Amino acid sequence: MDINMFILYFFIYSVLGWAWEEVFCSISEKKLVYRGFLYGPYCPIYGFGVTAVLMMILPFQNNLWALFIFSMIICTVIEYVTATILEALFHTTWWDYHNWPLNVKGRICLPISIFWGFACIIVVRFLHPLVTEFADWVLSWGGWIIPMLIVVIMLVDTIKSVTSMLSFQKALAEFNEKLNAQATELRASVKERAKEFEEGLLKRQENVDMKIAEIEAKHKQDKELAASMRKLKFNERRMLQSFPKMKVKRGAPFKNFNKSLLKVDKQKRK
Repeated sequence: MDINMFILYFFIYSVLGWAWEEVFCSISEKKLVYRGFLYGPYCPIYGFGVTAVLMMILPFQNNLWALFIFSMIICTVIEYVTATILEALFHTTWWDYHNWPLNVKGRICLPISIFWGFACIIVVRFLHPLVTEFADWVLSWGGWIIPMLIVVIMLVDTIKSVTSMLSFQKALAEFNEKLNAQATELRASVKERAKEFEEGLLKRQENVDMKIAEIEAKHKQDKELAASMRKLKFNERRMLQSFPKMKVKRGAPFKNFNKSLLKVDKQKRK
């Protein structure tokens, strides 16, 4: 496999993988989502996975069991390594298999590995011949120029996406600090009100008034929090909306951290 064909295979399967995730996740979430770490409509993990399978299983492509096992192992290793690198670089998990059986640190799990095995059989035996014909046509029409453009576009996209994510980390750290401070203040207020109520210092009506005051104070705090935060960029909002299971390792330990950040951003844009 020459370098130009390798680049085309990588790009085509990255786009097809992105399209698969778009359809599957949009149906699962019951709304249109835009998946992927990069800005463009491609997911490199699929490109790496399929091209690695194509290069390494060539001697076994006529043996379904060998194809299934090797594909499952190769794709699972790539998925685990990718998750580990993303967590190390950005302190963020993009997918989480902790609720799936036989998972390893939530990064991989046996059911998904089995899916990769079956998916690669379908790709190698049925889809790849069509992809090869298309790639041959592209090379005969545009030669090395098309693969070169693909490399340049994806390289620029990667640099821009990484830069954006590093900036996003700073925004998350700031939001985390302020959200924790807000939560601490509210907890202290609730404890104080509870103590006063237990000691009989508050009458029924006074307690109701205090509850209303607490709600108004929370609303004021939300406005102040929104005013102190910068607006999220397009790619940052997309990440939060399209990856509901994305977890920030250094983020606030709240269940709805992502939703809280989107809510604050929405108030900021009003």
